[in-house]
Amino acid sequence: MTGTLDSNTPVFDAEEALWGFAHGGLVSVENGFHETLPSAEVQEVVTELFGGADIGGRTLRFPAPEFLTIEEAKKPADRR
Repeated sequence: MTGTLDSNTPVFDAEEALWGFAHGGLVSVENGFHETLPSAEVQEVVTELFGGADIGGRTLRFPAPEFLTIEEAKKPADRR
């Protein structure tokens, strides 16, 4: 399983790791960062895997993250 926004283990690294597994399969999490397990959708796929299902080739889609603009990032944090 790999997230398309995972800076720790980029998609290519996950794909390369599959080369060593004759029956490996990849699940891609679009807009997913490194830690996606807290997601109910990801937990469901992991549960299916542990139940013996073939989960390879699936794509889960998370909403696109919202990033601050440069101007917003430059402003001091609101410390209420």
